[in-house]
Amino acid sequence: MYKKYLLPSVRFLSRKIGYSIINITGLSVGIAIGVLLFIYVYDELTFNQFNEKLDRIHLVCIDSKFEGAHEKSSQTSPPMAEALIKEYPEIEKVARVFPFWENENVFLRFKDNIVPNLKVLAADSSFFDIFTFHFIKGYSSLALNRPNTVVITESTAKKFFGDKNPIGEVISFLYNRDYEVTGVVEDCPKNSDIYFDVVLSATSFYAGRDRTSWLSTYITTYALLKPNADRNTLNDKMPAFVRNHCEPVVKEYFKVSFDEYFKNGDYYNFFFEPYNNVHLSKDGLSDNSDKKRMLVLVLGVVGLLVLALASINYINLATAMSSTRFKEIGVKKTFGASKSFLTKQFVGEAIIICLLSMALGMLLVEILLPTFNNLMEKSYEINYLTNPLILPGLFMFAIILGILSGLYPGLVMSSQKTISILKDKQSISSNNRSNWFRNALVIFQFTVCIVIMIVTITINRQIRYMQDKNMGLDKEQVLVLDMIEGLKDKKDLFKETILRNPSIKSLSYVNTTPTRDFAFNGHHVIGSPLTENLMVASFVADYDIVKSLGLKVVKGRELSVANADDQYGVLINETLANKISKEDPLSIKFDDNSGAGLKAIYSVRGIVKDFNFSSLNEKIKDLIIYPSKGLEDRCNYAIIKLSTQNIAETVNSIENLYKKNTVNYPFKYTFLDDDYNKLFKQEIRARKLLSICIAIAIFIATLGLLGLASFIIKKKTKEIGIRKALGATIMSIEVKLIMQFSKWIIISNLIAWPIAYYFSNKWLDGFAYRTNFNWLTLFIVAICSLGIAMLTVAYHTYMAASKKPIETLRYE
Repeated sequence: MYKKYLLPSVRFLSRKIGYSIINITGLSVGIAIGVLLFIYVYDELTFNQFNEKLDRIHLVCIDSKFEGAHEKSSQTSPPMAEALIKEYPEIEKVARVFPFWENENVFLRFKDNIVPNLKVLAADSSFFDIFTFHFIKGYSSLALNRPNTVVITESTAKKFFGDKNPIGEVISFLYNRDYEVTGVVEDCPKNSDIYFDVVLSATSFYAGRDRTSWLSTYITTYALLKPNADRNTLNDKMPAFVRNHCEPVVKEYFKVSFDEYFKNGDYYNFFFEPYNNVHLSKDGLSDNSDKKRMLVLVLGVVGLLVLALASINYINLATAMSSTRFKEIGVKKTFGASKSFLTKQFVGEAIIICLLSMALGMLLVEILLPTFNNLMEKSYEINYLTNPLILPGLFMFAIILGILSGLYPGLVMSSQKTISILKDKQSISSNNRSNWFRNALVIFQFTVCIVIMIVTITINRQIRYMQDKNMGLDKEQVLVLDMIEGLKDKKDLFKETILRNPSIKSLSYVNTTPTRDFAFNGHHVIGSPLTENLMVASFVADYDIVKSLGLKVVKGRELSVANADDQYGVLINETLANKISKEDPLSIKFDDNSGAGLKAIYSVRGIVKDFNFSSLNEKIKDLIIYPSKGLEDRCNYAIIKLSTQNIAETVNSIENLYKKNTVNYPFKYTFLDDDYNKLFKQEIRARKLLSICIAIAIFIATLGLLGLASFIIKKKTKEIGIRKALGATIMSIEVKLIMQFSKWIIISNLIAWPIAYYFSNKWLDGFAYRTNFNWLTLFIVAICSLGIAMLTVAYHTYMAASKKPIETLRYE
């Protein structure tokens, strides 16, 4: 039965080798890119799906508005968990989670065996009752219910203990705090937002910390609702819950009522967010979730568009080539072939091409997958045999794509009247409606290419703008040395020794560094009402911080060891100075109002020029720089300013000195300019991916245009001969034929410009500091797209126009 459908198609494809190669190449490349992007999009959309109780897991978040600034956050206070479980019968379990050094990796040791770069969390014992991490050894009910206990993953256990049973063994932080291993779980799935190698018992983490303050928000709280519990009902109860627990705190610290503190439209509330929504939350409730959401959306659309471009190529070329098959169709119709029979033949032809393209496309996927994994920092793999859905899915995808691609050409061809075909009075090429449809498809292809080109150029300009922007500090040749706690009481000796090196300009011990996390604490200006509480980023650093970061003091002076009272002096940035006192900010004094342990009163000694200490997505926030005198235990980093010469040799000398003064502590460092570049890693990744997609989209569109140009110019062979016989030059003929294709590209640009402008500006609006849309980009892209189209058709045009008239007039 299928023989009568497939054989004619196979014969036609074997006769039209060039046509077949163009279609199969275009489709296979489109399928390969589409599959790779689909793998990424599917992975992102199925994050956290491994959790068996996912539909009942909720993240407790804060929704607040203070002094007109609206913010949503997933960071809550320690006492919330206990209060929720007591007051909400709808909640089955609550667990608090704290990631150690969120932007860092931790080193742990077993005896003399140090294992680096471990992801460490602290969690309540109920953590494993909420999330699905299967135990290989030990029991979830006993795993974290005692202080100084840990659960480790299977791969971590092998790193520490090999094949030995780890239960009961003790592993330690480098500063000698010991933890007993009470459980081993399977490695975290790769598409999990909660990812760890080691989980500490929260009771040991909370030792020495205030667990009762509702003002300290530094942990993540998860709630497991009981079956059939309604999230909206719980959210409706939250305002009363907040008032009940937070109003006494407000009265104690600020001496006013809850309503007086949150006035003029300000508010403070908690809400339950389904955990399934968190990974791609538009409110940024997980790390870069808003950026990931945009990237998933963009790459999903681009993947579909690349597949659409490849399918359009087939439709366009199949429709154009159909005029060479009218006699075949006419004869078949004369012998009784029905419209459905002919349509099935063309669809079958498309299915054959799609199956061949799918096979070639998946071969390309396997070739490109390692590069794609490296770019996306993933480890995707396609298990054709272990996953029973992959091969049938790919086969069905090729069949559906073939049906969609072959349906229109089949319907067009089968609808022709037999008498018109046999009298040679019917031609697709002369059918204006078909011409317009074909032209519209070409316009669509190049419109897509042009939009992606403009958006990618805009992304590239913004990345360059961020890289070149003056951050207000000197980030070049600045080494950030981690794990300074390993120096213990040798910090002063280490600094004194290292500064003898003429290649080292300055060193400053700090509690954090630009681009890393800054704690925002409540601060009160002496003399102002207690209700005027400022949330300010706290930066603890020694007296050399101005020199080490190249900060500029615009008013007052920097802190100095020569002034004994500078132990209680601070530097503030311009943003904070303008907020608290535009006239004389140097007269301001602060006291800490957050319970963070800074009990003294601090006076402003100087104002530093604003510098970006976090992402350019946000405006510069209020900052106080505290002296480290008396707070040395908080400083876990050293910022070291190097000269521009002999950097490798200087780093080597720092390493030798560090290892000489520490025991079992690894030498771990970064450069500050690299840290800043990591802030826009998502943008760099998007630029690279879209650049690749541009190249692929242009390749596919150009491939289709090449085939279409070859066909159309071949149909105009006699017309070219007549024009040459009447005296037309090769140049005039080339110009006329190239203009026919160029007008499609001009129309594509006119359609693409407003679309690209809208999406480019929409993306740029996500940055507090952004470049402007460059209108010159539109004209550059227009010239490039015209050049691509002209070069594509130039060869065929020249070959047809350069033939002798006698050859072209005898054509066919």
